[in-house]
Amino acid sequence: MAALTPRWIGRGLLRLALLALAWCTLTGGIFSGCRGLFTPATPEPPKGAPIILNYRSPELTLITMTSGMQAKADGAAAWLGAFADSSRPEDGPGYHQFFDLADVVACACEAPADWRRKEEEEFYLYFLDTVHPSDDFVVSFEPFESDPTPSETVVILNRRYRIVAKGLDETATVIAIGVARLTFERIAADRWLITRWNDRIDPDVGTQPGDSELQTLGRRRLESPR
Repeated sequence: MAALTPRWIGRGLLRLALLALAWCTLTGGIFSGCRGLFTPATPEPPKGAPIILNYRSPELTLITMTSGMQAKADGAAAWLGAFADSSRPEDGPGYHQFFDLADVVACACEAPADWRRKEEEEFYLYFLDTVHPSDDFVVSFEPFESDPTPSETVVILNRRYRIVAKGLDETATVIAIGVARLTFERIAADRWLITRWNDRIDPDVGTQPGDSELQTLGRRRLESPR
């Protein structure tokens, strides 16, 4: 048998190195130490910092809701956790939604007999999936009119809310605007949750805005599948 010269040995080692490199590239392992074809992929972490669920006061509950809606799917627990759940005995009677009659007439639909947390959860996911789903959301709750005198267990806040969708090109579109009379009840020492949301059309927008996107969340809720 002919002896292998150092030149042939070098070529053989080069071929083996190239084959190993190609195999690692095809199996996605080149940047992970070539861990193997069947190594499970590492799931992507949620975008942004985690949301702290803080419902210790009505104002903090609104801040938590704002962060939740802006985080979209990652913030579902933050938004929905602000609504008292009638299926939980500790939450008391739970949350009820009330609609502006002008919205009911405008959408030519029938208002639901009751709207509770279950319906709100279905609406939240529908809203994210259908209204500017690829855009970022900017949410605000601003004071509107004076608030009634609070008690130790019930606080009512009148707020003008606004949700703005921002695209990659920085285009801003208002996709929800209205006025809400929000009733918060102290469910526990550190939990103030919404038990009533009375929705109204923003008087500065009116019942027939020139922009069809300028709808209340109540109108959005009414037009969602039920």
